[in-house]
Amino acid sequence: VAIGLSFKVSREVQESINRVESETLQVGPFIRYYTSKDSNGSVYPELSIHYINFSDNQRIIDTNVVEKRLRSSGVGVELGVGYTYVLGKNIGFDIGLNYTAGFMNGTTTGTNISGNEENSFFLGQLNFRFGFIALVDEFFF
Repeated sequence: VAIGLSFKVSREVQESINRVESETLQVGPFIRYYTSKDSNGSVYPELSIHYINFSDNQRIIDTNVVEKRLRSSGVGVELGVGYTYVLGKNIGFDIGLNYTAGFMNGTTTGTNISGNEENSFFLGQLNFRFGFIALVDEFFF
């Protein structure tokens, strides 16, 4: 069993006639259950509950320019599976597939919106990830 803190940042930009920029920040605890006692690595299921901060800026060029900005935050749940390969005593290479479900509340502003528009919505994402992790098996308090 592994318990830890997850910190994820993502940024996406799409450009064509329109420009869309999205940023997501996720912070929260996670728990993993490593299914094998093998010292080289193991497959695991994972569960995480986290805080999400999401922003989205859209610039739509039609007969006139329309800009919309969404700022929101909320709570999310992430379920996933992965594999950690241990490279050294405290370093591992991690690869996984996760589904994130976020429940958000936010405010939309823009050129064609009078005042602020309050929104509640669901954000669902399927993520493939890979990277390095630090493995700490003892705490020195």
